Amino acid sequence: MKQKEPSPDIYRVVYRAGRWKSKSTKYFTAFTTDETIQDFCYSVSTGRAHSDRFTILKVERYDRFADRWENTIKEKTARVVVPDNITLKGVKVDT
Repeated sequence: MKQKEPSPDIYRVVYRAGRWKSKSTKYFTAFTTDETIQDFCYSVSTGRAHSDRFTILKVERYDRFADRWENTIKEKTARVVVPDNITLKGVKVDT
């Protein structure tokens, strides 16, 4: 029987730039939450978002079968290296 390749999921990162009151959203296609956070850090470091500080409020994965977004940022593993200018709100670090 032919094995299917795993397909990546759609993630959305809700964040706040600097001292702004409004929230912004970026969408990513990735396999894990860790990969999504790394992609967000890369996009910020390359100048795709203009601010000196960022606060990630939510990382959500789209469940296409239930047609809803599920929050996946409950725990951050030690594999993710987050720069000093990015804060993960409400996340306990699993070491």
